[in-house]
Formats: sequence, C-alpha cells, structure tokens
Amino acid sequence: MSKSIVWKFFTVKPEDKRMSVCQLCSTEVARGPIGSTAKSWTTRNLLNHLEGHHQHDLAAAKPEHEKERLAKQYENPTPGFQKSRFQQAALADCMPGKKAWAVDDSRAKRINQKLIQMIVMDNQPFSIAEDDGFIAYSAALNPQYTMPSRTEVSEMLSPEYDRVREIIQGKINTAAFINFTSDLWTEDTTRAAFISLSGD
Repeated sequence: MSKSIVWKFFTVKPEDKRMSVCQLCSTEVARGPIGSTAKSWTTRNLLNHLEGHHQHDLAAAKPEHEKERLAKQYENPTPGFQKSRFQQAALADCMPGKKAWAVDDSRAKRINQKLIQMIVMDNQPFSIAEDDGFIAYSAALNPQYTMPSRTEVSEMLSPEYDRVREIIQGKINTAAFINFTSDLWTEDTTRAAFISLSGD
C-alpha cells in the first residue's frame, strides 16, 4: 500500500477500510464499489481525486516519492540479482544535491515535448504517464525529470494540436488542388472503430 504516492495524502478509514480520507480536504474516497473485497481495491479513485483537486500538492510530492522508491529498490533488489552499477548510479543521481527540475525548466519542457510526440506518434493513452513501469524507466534515465500527470499531458497536448492544425490549414489554404483518400480501421488495444480522411 505504501508504494503508491497517494498514501502521502490519504489514510484508511479504520471503521471501513474500503474508504480512504484525504488529509488535505477531509474528503472520503472509496477504493472500490460497495460489497467489493480488498483484493479488488485500487488507488485509481484516490489518484483521480488528487489530480482533480490537489494537482500542485501532488506535483510537489512526486520528486521526493521517486527518491524513496528508488532507495527502496536499491536496498531490496530483485531476488537472485545483485545491485548493479546501473541501480547504484540511479540512486546516486536522485540523492540530495540533484534537485528535480521545475515544471517551467527548459530541460523538462523539452522532455515533455518528446513525451507528447511519442503519445501522438505511437497512439499511446495519456495514462502511460502514470504507469509505474514507465515512470521508473523515465526516472532511471533522468531522476531530475518529474513525469507529468495524465491531466497535465492532456493540457500540454492542446497547444501542440493547435500548432499542427495551423500548419495543415496553411497548406490547405495555399493548395491549388487536394486529392482525398478515405480509410476505415479498428484500433488494436481498445477495438474502437475509426474513419480517416487524408488529403494530398
């Protein structure tokens, strides 16, 4: 339970362990539907609450939480394997002396831009920014970079969409002729159906 960052802000309600109480606003949030068992409880609702009501507090807690997670990983490596130089380097990088970049740092903005491009090019869900494995991978590459939340990714995508739209609109406005090609397909992961209209 302590592995998730949400437990820096929530405590379990003693009389009903299915419910958790936000320490910032005292709101009670359920970890699962009524009648469910502990095996099916998740922290998704808790994280959604933090993203919707306490974004700044959540963002501020992420760097320290990642330091703690890497420290525990270093002290308790995967069974059967010794602590590698890679693990040691990753831990050293996140120790005091290497502060996490601010949200408006040019280096963080550059990585965020690459993240947005990856999501668009590879048709990835916004939630990839909250996947534990992807967060750990990014932290290993650069512990000073803080992964944005799904909500922040969505907000960053809008300006990029507008920028690309303006470029395309400019090309359409100056084109003498446009040839259209239509296509239908089903997305592999969600099985959602799409129709595209391409012009050249």
